[in-house]
Amino acid sequence: MKFTPAQVATTWNRVMRSSPKEWATLEARCGPFQDELTGFVLGFTHHLSDDAQEIARDCMVACYELYREHFAAVRAATEDQITEQFERSDRRIADAAALVDAGYPAEQMFNGSPQPHLMAAVFEAVIGRDAEDPEEDDDPTLDDDELWDVVAVLDTVIAVLDGCAQTAPAP
Repeated sequence: MKFTPAQVATTWNRVMRSSPKEWATLEARCGPFQDELTGFVLGFTHHLSDDAQEIARDCMVACYELYREHFAAVRAATEDQITEQFERSDRRIADAAALVDAGYPAEQMFNGSPQPHLMAAVFEAVIGRDAEDPEEDDDPTLDDDELWDVVAVLDTVIAVLDGCAQTAPAP
């Protein structure tokens, strides 16, 4: 099942606009929901700037909530699944970065994702572009290396969650 733009927007906006108390609850559910995957995100972003780490965590929480809301069950990811997927994602995102550097649109990478609408939301969050007001640019700006590192980590999250999701959607 692919998420619709409406599903992504509704859940994404709810999560990102959560109160501090609601956010704490959402964040606290991450470890029990996907222990290995949460550890991967934290471990693979710990060397990045605080802004990059925060963006990765925020997007991870929103991704988890989408899968939690729209699938009946999501199996726990294994370390092997995550490692194998990260290798694929890292190569795919490195290729996309090279194409972007050559002048091609970044949106091309969404089609390579199992969840293109979710990947689009993640990419907008990472580059700091507000989809509703592209002229507003008060979000943190990541350097190119951090940007692509975070995108590769989050592409891994999406692909791994998609592989672990049970096919019967939640009611």
